Amino acid sequence: MSLIFIYNLLLLFLIILFSPFILIGIIINPKWRKDVLERFCIYDKEPAVEGKKTIWFHAASVGEIQALIPVLKELKNICEGYEFVITTTSINGKNKIKKELNDLILFSCFVPVDLYFFTDYFIRKIKPQLVVFIETELWPNLINNIYLKKVPLVLMNGRISEKSFIFYRVFSFIFAGILQKFMFIIVQSEKMAKRFISIGKLDNHKIIVLPNTKFSIEGNLKYKYLISKEKNKKIIIAGSIREGEEELIIKSFFNLKDKAILIVAPRYLKRVNNIIQILNKYNLKYELWTNLNECNKILDCEVVILNTIGELTHFYSMGDIAIAGGGFKNFGGHNPIEPAFYGLPVIVGKNMFNFEDTTNRLVTGGGTFVVEADVTEMTNILKLLVYNENERISKGYNNKKVVENFKSSAETTALLIKEILVDKKLYEEQK
Repeated sequence: MSLIFIYNLLLLFLIILFSPFILIGIIINPKWRKDVLERFCIYDKEPAVEGKKTIWFHAASVGEIQALIPVLKELKNICEGYEFVITTTSINGKNKIKKELNDLILFSCFVPVDLYFFTDYFIRKIKPQLVVFIETELWPNLINNIYLKKVPLVLMNGRISEKSFIFYRVFSFIFAGILQKFMFIIVQSEKMAKRFISIGKLDNHKIIVLPNTKFSIEGNLKYKYLISKEKNKKIIIAGSIREGEEELIIKSFFNLKDKAILIVAPRYLKRVNNIIQILNKYNLKYELWTNLNECNKILDCEVVILNTIGELTHFYSMGDIAIAGGGFKNFGGHNPIEPAFYGLPVIVGKNMFNFEDTTNRLVTGGGTFVVEADVTEMTNILKLLVYNENERISKGYNNKKVVENFKSSAETTALLIKEILVDKKLYEEQK
């Protein structure tokens, strides 16, 4: 009995087991109904792909879509005659596609449930010339069906964290076969290349090392994100802060409240009330961003809570110092590239395993601090950056320089995709 058969049986069993709850959700919540139906290839509006050449990109969530944006923009310029289809697995991912990529793509939806008949139907429906997975999305049926239809498969921005590597290596008898179906795997560093080769028993020619395409992000500032140059306080942006990290950051900031302003952006908006409780505990004056909605009003506050989704990157553009959350507790960290792009010194925790390569590059470049979840250490670094302008500017410049050195990775990835499309015979020779 093959592994893929066992996988299908287990997945089908789980779907049947939870089907009563799924049906209840569909009946009660119309919005959820649309999302669930999409996973079973039932759409409000069918994709208009007939007679068109399509490239299909799968990006699980917001971070993967952010990495995809500069590649798609470059491909639009160099791949005339091709249309783009994007699938995702999260509501936030779908919202980001709609917000930032609607004009570039033909169709977007949730990725189908990973059962043979649904994935097979979707592939036949869109008839892709090439499929590109972002980071490490390894759906067995989806990948197997694409491979059986002789459609080239590429993994872009491939990464496996140190913790995940142990899991993948233990189950390499499953994942090796999946990885071997990719024509190319584009990884973020030599370290990642070794991990993929070890798990997948891959030939070296299948691995290409390119920096994360998130290094290729572009600034796109709107007026309301610009702030007066006459400010006399430094702005500290604490982005994607997770549960258990809020008090560390607020307490570290407390003694700097006369010299700085803190903007706190929680990873999940449900934490806003918890942040308010902590601010009240320290008698800090705060305001919600939705009550301000104009940047110069921030200068009158001690703390601002960013209680919206999708604006954090723009806030980094007006900041002086950044704290990237998620790494002070065991969450894996938040992407530090965004503040680095805007020339901010960045403070991160020691648990950055989801952004291991990116963090290492920025730390080695001399613009990013890795600290323990310790108030004294965090306070001392914040004081250094708030009071020492030369140090702050120098560290920020170092971060920006790292990003600038790797901004061509999106263009290189786009060119590689074009080469595969031009010469699909190369793929057939490797079969």
